[in-house]
Amino acid sequence: KKVILVIGVVVAAYLTMCAMGEAEIRVERKMEMNHSAHSIYQEIISFENWKSWSPWLQLDPNIELTYSGTQGVGSSTSWNSDHEMVGNGSQVMVEVTPDEYILIDLVFDGQGGAQADFKIDALSDNSSTVTWGFLMKPPFLARGLMMFMDFEAQLGPMYETGLINMNKSLSAE
Repeated sequence: KKVILVIGVVVAAYLTMCAMGEAEIRVERKMEMNHSAHSIYQEIISFENWKSWSPWLQLDPNIELTYSGTQGVGSSTSWNSDHEMVGNGSQVMVEVTPDEYILIDLVFDGQGGAQADFKIDALSDNSSTVTWGFLMKPPFLARGLMMFMDFEAQLGPMYETGLINMNKSLSAE
């Protein structure tokens, strides 16, 4: 009888945590670059360009990448990695506004999905602001666990590094 009561209390506590958990998790970083909106867009629109600036691709020199499509809506890439911070997954571009916006659906094997987006705001002919964002809407029963994960601390520095690397890559061209 006591065991059933304890199990009931634990389940109720977890469901309360789920109800209190974030329905939407958003992390983003922004950087001003001395590059045109068009050149930044061209750097992002082809997944093959990401090898020079994505911090996750640089973590594992043995990562296996597969590309489908050339660029734009419908183009995709999948990856396989033994590195714990990279893992396996795929991404596909689902929405594109040339020189302004790119939306990507992400699937992390065994962990579910999320989205990433890039907003490019032209400040002048040779200056733009790039915002790289991550959005996840965890299912209700996962929200309790999400309370113990600090996405800002995990992803924020990686996005900052990626934007710095992208800026360097564009400057080298």
